[in-house]
Amino acid sequence: MINESEKKALYTLEKKLAKSTCRTDKTFLQNTLSDNFKEFGSSGRIFSKVEIIDLLTTESSFTDYELEDFQAVSIDEKTVHVTYLIPPRTLTDGTARKGSLRSSIWSRINGDWQILFHQGTLRP
Repeated sequence: MINESEKKALYTLEKKLAKSTCRTDKTFLQNTLSDNFKEFGSSGRIFSKVEIIDLLTTESSFTDYELEDFQAVSIDEKTVHVTYLIPPRTLTDGTARKGSLRSSIWSRINGDWQILFHQGTLRP
């Protein structure tokens, strides 16, 4: 079972991934995404670690977002499934973005939390 300290650490990591300063930090991303990372994006595209780092570090119209209804459930002693909602927002270029449902699987690898999988699904 996940304890409050671990839940807070994962919330903090997800919040960092919601900030443009961390999303464009290649070192942060290299350390936070596992080597086997995969993402099913809300666009329907599938990304590997290399692909998502290339995309995130070159984003030009990203707007930081908030996390709502953050939940964390243990899968085993080293693995946690987190879910949350991103509310609708307007990007810096004026583009409106729908809200989305988010799901991530995190694992302790060499003592540090790394994200193995992430999925974004647009809200209706």
